[in-house]
Amino acid sequence: MHINTFHSNQIAEMIESYQLDIGFVYEKVRNDKLIINKAFSEQMYLICNKDSQYYENISIEHLDGKNEIFIYWGTDYLVWHDRYWSPKTRPYVTVNTGSMMINYLMQSKTLWALAPISVIKSMRFTSDLVCYPITPSPDLTCYQIQHRYPKPSHIHGIELFNKYLNEFLDSCEWITNLANL
Repeated sequence: MHINTFHSNQIAEMIESYQLDIGFVYEKVRNDKLIINKAFSEQMYLICNKDSQYYENISIEHLDGKNEIFIYWGTDYLVWHDRYWSPKTRPYVTVNTGSMMINYLMQSKTLWALAPISVIKSMRFTSDLVCYPITPSPDLTCYQIQHRYPKPSHIHGIELFNKYLNEFLDSCEWITNLANL
């Protein structure tokens, strides 16, 4: 097994060309050659410096968009985001991975970011950072994509992966298993 990270469109292209068997994206992909299924959903949280003015269950109306470290989590997230912060308001910085936001957050008491719990759990938090639930909080859906006609020699491996994925998702209390694998 090889685990790599790519952008959503790259993942779809690589699956279509049989370079990958399975991919996970936060963006719905439209391609007749691919099957896309909801894998799981998870809640988004505020991440900030522990000495910041932010607190648990803060209303997003109290978060200034100019202090945001923005990460694009897909179209559904962007629609939700733009309901609360004007698309004309530029964030402090835009990054493309959850790990890139840590340095900014550690250096500032005013900056903040939103991330799903899976990203928060995978980050190596220092004692300088905290995360809080926010209200209202969007649910972020992760989609699994694979080729509609996988290579016959890969089918057993894909089925085995899906079996263990389903077991793993069922064991995670912090996410909602949406997979029908």
